[in-house]
Amino acid sequence: MKNFLLFLLLSAIIFSSCKKDNAVYTVADPNSLDGATIARTGKISFSDERYDEGLVKIYIRKDGVPVLALEQMNYQSLFDTNVYLSSTQELATTSIKIFSAKKLHGNIYHPLSSGINAPALKYLIIQGDTDAGAVASAILE
Repeated sequence: MKNFLLFLLLSAIIFSSCKKDNAVYTVADPNSLDGATIARTGKISFSDERYDEGLVKIYIRKDGVPVLALEQMNYQSLFDTNVYLSSTQELATTSIKIFSAKKLHGNIYHPLSSGINAPALKYLIIQGDTDAGAVASAILE
């Protein structure tokens, strides 16, 4: 019995130490968007009707840095969810992974690297495992 309790205690310690951070993904001060222009915008539609639609915008700051904005988000997953920008409607080798998170809540502003031509990308894809279908998507106009 003692060995069994010791095994349970050690198992609990190991599993709790391997747990990933479930924090909500947030980036950057939204005040950095003062004076920014909106290059593209779209409505995020989720494949699961339990989740409300959100908004996606690509801002271009005054300093020329593009910022991906996910606004009015309320999505949570047990697994990492990847956010992509793409020139195609479905995930492709040319799709660009922007970030991954388990929770997308509220307004999220993510500056994009200078090598990404954000205004040329027409689709937002939110997807878990690459073999699974998209969790959500948006057409950027």
